[in-house]
Amino acid sequence: MNGTRRTRSLQDVPRSSIGAGLILFFVFVFQGCGILDTTDRGAERAMVSITGDSPVPLELLTSEAWLIFTDPETFEEEVQILLADTAILTALPFNQDYPIADFDRFLIRLTNPDSTVASVRMTVSVDGSVEYDQQATMSQGGSLEFRFQINQFR
Repeated sequence: MNGTRRTRSLQDVPRSSIGAGLILFFVFVFQGCGILDTTDRGAERAMVSITGDSPVPLELLTSEAWLIFTDPETFEEEVQILLADTAILTALPFNQDYPIADFDRFLIRLTNPDSTVASVRMTVSVDGSVEYDQQATMSQGGSLEFRFQINQFR
């Protein structure tokens, strides 16, 4: 050898190696942040409790398929329900346990469809921790709503 040392520049590295290296880098970064981790989804159960007085039936909507978007004209956040179950509550108290482990979001909305006033309280616990506790006097169209998301990406 003549004593000269050849150094490699980034231009000498094949482009496929750079691409593979970047992919591995991002996989490690995202895995470290937990973004790619699907084994622990976070919440397992949501317990919904509705108490109070309502002389009229109330409507309870639950959904795991919904999106949040911003109205381009009013800039207000709105919820678009894609698929939901609706129950009519004819008597209070109401207590129901919902399994939510297979979903990354859960929404529950209690509405009074009648003009007669109802005084209610809705409490939602996620895995035993109270996440929502609101009381309202609702007339026609009045509602209480709880939204839970594992991630905040929309």
